[in-house]
This record gives sequence, C-alpha cells and structure tokens, in this order.
Amino acid sequence: MKQSYRTAFDILLYLFVFLAFQIICPLLCQVLLHGKVSEATELIAGTGLASVLTLAVFVWCRWMPFNRSFLRSRPWLLLFWVLLLSLGTLIPSLWLEEALEVELPEAYQQVFEQIMSSRGGYLVVGILAPLVEEIVFRGAILRAFLTGSQHQSADNTLAPSCQRAWMGIALTALLFALVHFNLAQGVHAFLLGLLLGWLYWRTGSIVPGVVLHWMNNSVAYAIYRIMPQWNDAKLVDIFSTERNVLLAVAFSLMIFLPALYQVWLLSRSKR
Repeated sequence: MKQSYRTAFDILLYLFVFLAFQIICPLLCQVLLHGKVSEATELIAGTGLASVLTLAVFVWCRWMPFNRSFLRSRPWLLLFWVLLLSLGTLIPSLWLEEALEVELPEAYQQVFEQIMSSRGGYLVVGILAPLVEEIVFRGAILRAFLTGSQHQSADNTLAPSCQRAWMGIALTALLFALVHFNLAQGVHAFLLGLLLGWLYWRTGSIVPGVVLHWMNNSVAYAIYRIMPQWNDAKLVDIFSTERNVLLAVAFSLMIFLPALYQVWLLSRSKR
C-alpha cells in the first residue's frame, strides 16, 4: 500500500513540474519579450524555455535514470524499423481523426501555425518536444507505473505482469493525451502514447520512443513547411477519392504491421 501511495505521489509530482513549466514559461516570455520580437518568436522562446527547464530538473533530480546498455547493444536495425513504424502511423491516425470529426480549436490552431511557420519552430517541435515528453511520460511516469507494479506483484517477479504493464501504458497514454488540452491532438496523442509506452516496456529505454516521436513530429513539420496547401486539406482532398484514401490507409498498415512485428522480434533481446 505504501508503494502505491509513493507511486501516485511521484507521478503527480512529475506532472505538476511538467505542466508548471509549460504554463509559466510561455507567460514569462510573453511579458518579457512583448513588443520586442514577433509573436511566433515569443511562443518558440516560451516553449523552448519550458522544455529546457523541464529537462534540466528531471536530469538533476534523477527522475529518469539513464541507462546506456540499450545503445551499447547497437540496436540500429531495431531503430530502423521504429522509423518505418512511425511512418506507418501517419495516414491511419489522420483518417481516424477525420472519422471522429474532431478538429483543432481555433486558438490552438493559431499557436500551431505560428510555431510551425517559423524555422525556429523545428527546434521545439522536432527536437525538444520528443526528447522532453519521452523523458517525462515514458522515462519517469510510465517507469513509476511499472516499478510500482513490480513491488505489487504477488510472486515478487522482477517484471510487472502483462496486464499490469498495459494498465500503466494505457494510463500514461491517457495522461499524455489530456495534457494536450484538446480532443483533436488528444486522440492522436493517446494512440501514439500506447505505441510509445509499448516500446518503452519492450526495450527498457526511451531511445526508440524518442526516435519514433521525432520522426512523427518531423514529418508533420516538413509537410507544413513544404506543402502548405495541405495544411487544411482532408485526406480525400489529397487522394482525390474515398477509395484512394482507404487504399492509402491499407498501404500504411502494410508498412506499420510488418514494422511492428520486427520491433517485437528484435526487442526481445533488449528487455
């Protein structure tokens, strides 16, 4: 019971620190930089400062222990399949969002466009966000769930049961979705969070999750910058017909499912 309270306290602490920086830093930069730089620069500076401070606190407090054993195992083939896994999620995720008819609120859309339209936006979207969010949600929060499950196991095994592990993965994914504070991003974040949590559970490292998260955000940023005409387009506008959309989803799944299987095979030796 004491371990359960300790786990809950740790998770709430991690969330509080993460959200505090996410709220305070943009407001601080808005006050200090207002009128001196563009609104996009204010947003990027605030978001970047929040990420850097979060990273510094989590590293300094050792809330996410670093283990180099995963990288020492030379997991390059596994990471290659993780990249393909990320690519295979893009179109099915967009298709599901459109099927659920959820749209990004206008206020969030404006912030999103300001950050994505700036070259400096890639620093916070493509580099800092994947690293910091994986450290917080998988390296700290999910690790706390899994560690708590270890202590609660009746047979005192070193690893949590599959059921307990998936409970922790699902709860972490839910928290990851909720901190986006909107349904449109939340749906994608929850599904992606399940995959990222599974990767952490399978490998014991945040590295695969950072790679997948980086690829996901980088592709979104690249499409926004290179093909701005697609920013407000639906999948049917891009692929011309509903039939072509379904074919694109099927093709993506033909990338996703083999990649998922290969990651499952290769991650057995990384646990």
